[in-house]
Amino acid sequence: MKQHIPESFFKSTTDSRVLTEYQTVAAWAESRSHHYQRKAIDEFLEFKRADAWLVAYCSAMHRKLVTQEVSNPNRKNKIPLPDACAPQGVKTLNMNELFTILKISF
Repeated sequence: MKQHIPESFFKSTTDSRVLTEYQTVAAWAESRSHHYQRKAIDEFLEFKRADAWLVAYCSAMHRKLVTQEVSNPNRKNKIPLPDACAPQGVKTLNMNELFTILKISF
């Protein structure tokens, strides 16, 4: 992938704003232990996985998150991205919404 995508495409998670937001996202996930299964929280917060970092980055940088995941507040075995984004004030879009905004049609 790095052969075909410029280095500027990749965003750093070492920015202090992102790290601060990551702590907020992690605290939110832990606060939901009465709802989500422990495995779901651990998976969401796993350091090498992207989900919590994506939410933190978008929150810190005031960006929207594009995902095909849909909100499912009753789900207990996985934390859907839209359900993690909402409490952080991060708006989500699906691909169709993104294409509409970008005026891309097929």
